[in-house]
Parts: sequence; C-alpha cells; structure tokens
Amino acid sequence: MIEMRRLTPQDSMQARMLWLDAFPEDGDGFCDYYFARLFPQDQYYGLFEQGKLQSMVGVSRQKIHFLGKLLQVGFLRGVATWKSEQGKGYSSKVMEYVLHDLKKQNVPAAALKTYIHSFYRKFGFEVCSYRCWHEVRENAPLAGMEFYDRVEQVPERILKGICACYRDYTADKDFFLERDSAYYRLMLTEALELYDGVLAVHTNEMQRIDGYLIGFAEKESGKFRADELVCLETMHPKDFGGVAEKFNCSMLVYKAFDEREQADGMIRILDMAYFLRQKEQGVISEKGQIQVKDSLFTENNGWWQTDMNQPNSQPSKELSPGEAAVWLLESNGRQAGIFEEY
Repeated sequence: MIEMRRLTPQDSMQARMLWLDAFPEDGDGFCDYYFARLFPQDQYYGLFEQGKLQSMVGVSRQKIHFLGKLLQVGFLRGVATWKSEQGKGYSSKVMEYVLHDLKKQNVPAAALKTYIHSFYRKFGFEVCSYRCWHEVRENAPLAGMEFYDRVEQVPERILKGICACYRDYTADKDFFLERDSAYYRLMLTEALELYDGVLAVHTNEMQRIDGYLIGFAEKESGKFRADELVCLETMHPKDFGGVAEKFNCSMLVYKAFDEREQADGMIRILDMAYFLRQKEQGVISEKGQIQVKDSLFTENNGWWQTDMNQPNSQPSKELSPGEAAVWLLESNGRQAGIFEEY
C-alpha cells in the first residue's frame, strides 16, 4: 500500500536513514548538523510503502529576487530514494506531489541545485545559472584583510558589511537569493564549525567591505577552496590569492558564476500568470508572445502575451515553464547571480 504525505517529526529517523543511504558522503558530520539545525525548519514530503519511507523531497522556503521583484520560492533539497528501490518511479511521484502542493499554497516557482539536470527537466525545470572553478596562483598581499574561523568571533558589523557587499554585487543581476545577517550567521556556522572553514573579508579605505570569501583548506589537494567569493569593482579574485599561502596551500580555487561551463541551479514556474503580470511593471523588455506547454498544470498552457502594447505580436517561442523563466531572464538583458545556499 502506497501513501504520500508530509513528513512529521516522528518520521525524522526514517528520513535521516534514507538521507545517509542516498548521500553517504554526508556521514562526515553534515547529516547530523542538517537534521539538528535545518530539517525541523524545512517541509518534507514522503512516499511510504507498507509504512516505510521509500522516497522523499524537502522544501525550504526562500526569497528570490527575480526581475526586480522579491518572491517566495520552494527551494527543493534532500530529493532521495533508497538505492534498493530506485527505478520504480517513486521520486517522480513525490516530485509531482510536491509541486502540486506548492501550487495550492500559491508559491509561484520552485528552484533547486542539482547535478542531474535531465531528471528535473521532466518536471518542467530548466537551468538558470552556471558556474565553474577558477584558479588563482598569485600570492597577493593581505592588507585590509580580516580572518574569522569561529562564528562567535564574527561581529554584527561584519555580517552587515557582508550583506551590503552582497547587495552591491547582485545589483546588476536579475536572479539571486535574498540574504540577511541571520542567513549569513547560519551559513557561517556550517562552513566554519562543521568544515573548519574560514571567512576572509577585505575592508577598503572607506571602511566598507568590498570583498569576502568563505572557504577551507583541502589537505588532500593542497588547494584552498572558496565555495563563495564575492568581489566588487574595487576588488578582483586574485586579490585573495594570498589566502592560500596563509593556510599553507598551493593555490586558491573559487567558483565563478555566469559562465556557461557547468550547469547548476534550475527553476520552474508554477504560476505563469503571476510571472507575466510583471510585464505591467515594465521589467520585461522582450516583445512578442510565448507558448507554454505544461504537463502538470494545464492552466499554464497557451499563448502568453509579453507586451500589452502589441496585442498582435507574432509568436516567438514555444517553451516549458522552466524555459519560460530562463527566457524572461535572458530577454531582460542581465544575468542570473548567486543562486545557491552554502
């Protein structure tokens, strides 16, 4: 007998066991951290067979800046099925269940990070951000740099300065994650406490933070890996090159966004009418029509006018809900920004 429902606190032990089966690498301590700190905050959905949790999908409510508007999305995580039960369609059933439930809650879009993009395209998702690893071998001087390796050491002024730096960095981008001081404190708890990482911030002559990185030394490779490195125009990633030498590493490697090398984040529109209403605020510059085909939500199907002043515009695109979101971003002429959680 198969049952699909939201998970309760009583299901957390089964969920934890399933997580470790699907993501054994998280036995390094992340699983314990996640189920203690983040799992209670997220909403999980599961497929049960004879009372056993066979597949699950988690949803974290996040705020995303999209074409100048702040909207709530369902950020999917923890998509997992027991290895012994894969191939039975369980994940697909839960995914459809989750998307329908989010739509009922008037959530206009869903998003996620993944390495298996082909699976999520079946549900209307499309890639909206790209990234790749870059190397810095220069050992630049560390003037103006502060370092923190424990969260309790990071003062509130630094957190606020990082937030301001992030806002300035994303000012020319049309798609990025909303963050505040509380978000960064939680993010740094994972990076610094769980992975023995470091926060490095650079303060300019005006006493404003104009660059920061969050990363850690990889003992095996001898590289300092910055999972996040943000620089304003007054800074360049190579200005952080000396961080590697400081931590006895041969080079700094960091993730660069907006480069079409490695597909990363994906998005799926759940409510086309919500997104196309943004044309009324003048945030969509593309003119014409798009045809949307949505196998899950028929109300999204049909021709959608993207320019109210040209009712007779010729058809231009035939898209899935995810492709429609990406098209709106690209047609506006700007870029997707930092999309991930740490």
